[in-house]
Amino acid sequence: MEKIVEIAVLFDYYGKLLSEKQYKVVDQYCNEDLSLREIAELNGISKQGISDILSRAEKKLRFYEDELKLISKFEKINSSLREINLLIEKSKIEDSSLQSILDIIQKKNNEIIENDL
Repeated sequence: MEKIVEIAVLFDYYGKLLSEKQYKVVDQYCNEDLSLREIAELNGISKQGISDILSRAEKKLRFYEDELKLISKFEKINSSLREINLLIEKSKIEDSSLQSILDIIQKKNNEIIENDL
């Protein structure tokens, strides 16, 4: 994943945990697609200062994901739900044992409910 996209995803999940200044700078960088120079001019800070703020904010965002794993959990849940949808579609198309498919769907749902992904 391109670094800016990765930071933007982390920012979507954990941005509100940043300081107000970090939040503003990361928002301008990721969502408004401004250059470091443009952000520096808007905030009255040097380009190096903006770079430092972004670096510290990125470290914080990565720390939050390492500790909380919200993105990782979401991706696992999403993957399981996609598998369930494929099984449902398969059951509509193929002449397979409904009991077997229901057992698999139930297992996947239990994984989601119990967070044992």
